[in-house]
Amino acid sequence: SSLFAFYMKMIALRKKTPSLSDGSASVIKTDDECVLAFARKLTVPCAVVANLSDKEKSVTLDLASAELKKGLHSDLLTGNRIDVAEASRFTVKLKPYGVVIIE
Repeated sequence: SSLFAFYMKMIALRKKTPSLSDGSASVIKTDDECVLAFARKLTVPCAVVANLSDKEKSVTLDLASAELKKGLHSDLLTGNRIDVAEASRFTVKLKPYGVVIIE
C-alpha cells in the first residue's frame, strides 16, 4: 500500500513486459482531461490508463487504436481478467489515482 511498494511493482512489471519498455508508443484519446491513456506495442500490444485526480473516474476509450482486440485481456497490475466486449468503445472505471495496464 506504500508508494515505494507501488514503484517496485511497476519497475518489476516494466522489466518483465517488453512492450512497456520498448516498441512504439501512441496516445489514446480520452473524454476526461484528468485521465492519461497511451498504448505501447512491441510484440504484444498493451494500454496504460491512469487517473491523475483524487476522484473516481469512468472513461470510454478506443482500444482498437491501441491494437487491442475484443476478448479477454489481463490487468497486468492486479492479474484481473478484463473482458473487452467492444474494443472501439471500452469503458474503464478508475479509482482515485488508479492505474490499469491492459494486455
